[in-house]
Amino acid sequence: MESHSLLELAVDTLHVGLVYAGRLAENAMHSQSNSSVPPPGSLPINETPWSGDHGSIKKQVGASPADNVKIDPDGNVWVQNPDGSWTDYGPASDYTGSGKPDGKRGKDRKKEAVHNV
Repeated sequence: MESHSLLELAVDTLHVGLVYAGRLAENAMHSQSNSSVPPPGSLPINETPWSGDHGSIKKQVGASPADNVKIDPDGNVWVQNPDGSWTDYGPASDYTGSGKPDGKRGKDRKKEAVHNV
């Protein structure tokens, strides 16, 4: 009977240790995923000179139209992941043909094209 109690104690101790280890791992993953955030001064893509290219940039980084995408002061594209963490996709200039911000939205581009004809 005493050996049975020792076995139960060992199982309980192992269970507590595994739960504790799981919580530590979960906390570590959560803090790592949220440790990288857009730097201060980052703006939503539609409030930057890259606003005219926002659809193209979002598509190329795999973001949906509704995803939170920001441009940092150095011109890097940041996308918020479903879990709340952020991913830095590097320079916005890498995602446009010219490498420069257009600054014009689609309807403004069409107006300019008509006026330049």
